[in-house]
Order: sequence, then structure tokens, then C-alpha cells
Amino acid sequence: MNIVLINPEYPSLHDRGHGGIATYVYTMANALSKAGHSTHVLARKGTDSYALCNTVEFHTYDFVPPARFVAWFYRLLSDKIYWERGCSKGAFQVVMEIHKQESLDIVEIPEYNGLATCFPKKTPFSTVVTFHTPTVLIDEWNQRSVTFSQRAWYSYEQRAIKKAKAFRCPSKSLTEKIAQLYRVDQKIISVIRNPISTEHFDSIKSNPVKSDTNCEILFAGRLERRKGGEIMQQSIKRILEINDAIQLTFAGETEIGSSVDYRQMIERSLSEEERKRVWFLGAVNRDDLVLLYRRSDIFLIPSLFENGPYSLLEAMSARLPVIGADTGGINEVIVEGETGLLFPLDSAEILCEKIKLLVDKPDLRKKLANAAYAHITKHHAPDCIAAQSLEFYQNVVSK
Repeated sequence: MNIVLINPEYPSLHDRGHGGIATYVYTMANALSKAGHSTHVLARKGTDSYALCNTVEFHTYDFVPPARFVAWFYRLLSDKIYWERGCSKGAFQVVMEIHKQESLDIVEIPEYNGLATCFPKKTPFSTVVTFHTPTVLIDEWNQRSVTFSQRAWYSYEQRAIKKAKAFRCPSKSLTEKIAQLYRVDQKIISVIRNPISTEHFDSIKSNPVKSDTNCEILFAGRLERRKGGEIMQQSIKRILEINDAIQLTFAGETEIGSSVDYRQMIERSLSEEERKRVWFLGAVNRDDLVLLYRRSDIFLIPSLFENGPYSLLEAMSARLPVIGADTGGINEVIVEGETGLLFPLDSAEILCEKIKLLVDKPDLRKKLANAAYAHITKHHAPDCIAAQSLEFYQNVVSK
């Protein structure tokens, strides 16, 4: 098959801006190419193309100004919509150029930023939209006030997804929410898990589990409410009181928006001695993040909701015992007592009990970590996910 995967994320310097969408696109492109299929990655101009096979063709798209009246209308709604519509137009033009040279079968686009807006329903190839997490849900979990421009943005993303001929989503939980939110028949959304390669983690030796040394707990992700910022702010003192050996590291953005507030609230709540055991690293480049996973002892993911979270998949790939919130997306990956531990979102007490259990029992940490790694290699291996994706693509094309 001839396939195009689009990555709209625009990384910052030093490889620190790659999020889940970029990780998904690059991992999937490599797996599809290794399976013998013609694969193209289309990324926004300025995006790094790291970790791609030599057989994957890399292209970039840029902003193309909309027609004058359309430009006026979208600028009236918001500058963000105007910009993203121009990016969608640029992406479609590049895709059509690729199609002229090599007849395409599938173009897969994330729902993120309404990138499918300029892709008409009738195209010579099939357009698939992949759900990561729509902005309307992100804003809801972050309790962001809804303005006129935000409502316009939600509508813009919704109109864009209707250009697709089929949909895919990495979790059942988000599939249910999408069906309700956009009135899409849940039966036409295929649930296909996110792929992840353990290769980078396998090449690095981890810290030996020792009960008489510091216990390093890792939180990876932007420190915001939907990622568990409020939970961490309310629980951190109790977590540190469990054992003097505990040290807690936050790896992720803490300098933008509500992330600054949560960091400040956490720091102000701690004593001078406690501050010495809490680290805020900010955005971490990919290679350093792999090392951080491997040197840690426990991974904590207290998000209000997730959709096949790569931070969790990466921690499990690094053979880390994981503790996660018992909520959508997370509890589809973690099996309580088998591949990790779960805690209810409304109970800081149970969260601390789970942490204490792992701190006190190194053997249990090792057992859960090995089971988590086995789960990843069985259910999230790139070649396995690529095979499921190809079956999905072929069904879409045949229809």
C-alpha cells in the first residue's frame, strides 16, 4: 500500500517538543515501511525527522494563505483558526503532489488542529482521521474558561473530522467520548493501540533495585490539571512522608500556563528539607528522557484521563513498575496487581498506600516491572500494530 502519515507537531529546539503524535507517526511509519509498504511522513516545516527508516520518504508542508474572503472570515473567528487552515491547505497541496507521482491509498491525519479541513470528502485516496484527544476535552479537564474563540475552535476541529472516510483511536474510553461528543457511530471507530519500540530502552542498563538506597519516583508530562497537577499538589507532602528515601522528579513543561501555578503551589507547600527531594527538570530531550526512565524506581501517572499515553508505555518499556489513576486510557493498559497498580482519583490515601507498598517491597517492583514489559512487547509491538493498521486500511480502501 501507499500511505501518508501526517505529523502536525512543531518541536522546539533540542528535540524537546515531540509529543505523543510525533512519537506515534514516526513509530508507525518505520513499522509500515519495514513491512514492505511505501510510506511517507508529512510534517510541518521545521520539524525534525529523527528515527525514520531510510525507506520512509520525508516531506514538509508550510502555511499557504487562504483565499481573501476565507482569510477574512477565519481571521474574524481567530488568528489560530486562520493559521491552521493555511497549514491544512499547505498539507493538502503536498499530499496531492505525492499522489501525482505515486498513487496513494491512505492518508492518515490526526484530529489535532483540524488539519483535515482542506481535504475534500471526494479524493482519489482514502482519508483516515486518528483521534488523539480533541481540544474541547482537554479544556474541559483543565477547567479552562470557554470563550467565543474557543467555541469557534471546537467547531472548527469538529468540521474537520467529518472529512474522513474512517476513524481510528487507541483507547476504548476515548472512543466512547468521541461517539457522544461528535455523534459518530462508535462502530465505525476502530480501536488500535499505540505502537512503541523497546529498542532504545533495552540498550540502557537500569538502576538495580535496592531497598537501602533512594527511591526515585518519576512524573513525566506537562504539569497541568488533566495530567494530575492538582492531585500531585494535594498529595506531595504525604508522598514524601512515606519514607525519607523517596525523591520525586517532574520531567515536563512547568513554565507555561497553569503548569507554572502548580509548580509554585507545590514548592510553596514544601519545607526546606522536602524541597531538596523534589526536582523540576522542565522539558527533557528524548535521549535524556530514556535515561531518566531507566534510572528511576517507580513511575507515577495520576492523569484525570488519558488516551493510550506514551509516557506510560515508555515507562513500561523501560521496565519500571507503574502506578496510575484508575481512569480511562490508563486502566486499559495497567491491569491491577499484574502489570501495575491503580488508585482512585478521589483518594490520596490509597495513592500513598500504593506507593508505600512498592517502596517497601523491591521484589514486587521487579515483578510488576517485568510483567509490564512483557505486556508492552506483546500488545504494543510496532510490527503487531502495523499489521492491525494495514488490515484497517485495506478495509477502508475496499469500501
